[in-house]
Amino acid sequence: MKNKTNKLKKLEMSRVSIFIDDLRECYFCRKQREDLHEILYGANRRNSMKYGFVLPLCREHHRMFHDNHKLTLDWCKKCQKRFEEEHTREEWIKIFYRNYL
Repeated sequence: MKNKTNKLKKLEMSRVSIFIDDLRECYFCRKQREDLHEILYGANRRNSMKYGFVLPLCREHHRMFHDNHKLTLDWCKKCQKRFEEEHTREEWIKIFYRNYL
């Protein structure tokens, strides 16, 4: 398995969320958080961490995110709307390569 770069480790350790201040509890049920979920995944995972598109989730709700494409798309739209409160749509597309709205 490939080792993580120091830059990625640092980014993972400093994750924050624009949706919730307390990352210790699941966003949905308030159980203890087991995972930090980057809403924009894959090639956009680092940018998701950079811009705070992260949710603390229990294992059950994390599985729910991965099993429910509509839920994921709804949250991608929320991220884009929040981003566009301070930036332009052109900037969003330049960074994330896709328009969800």
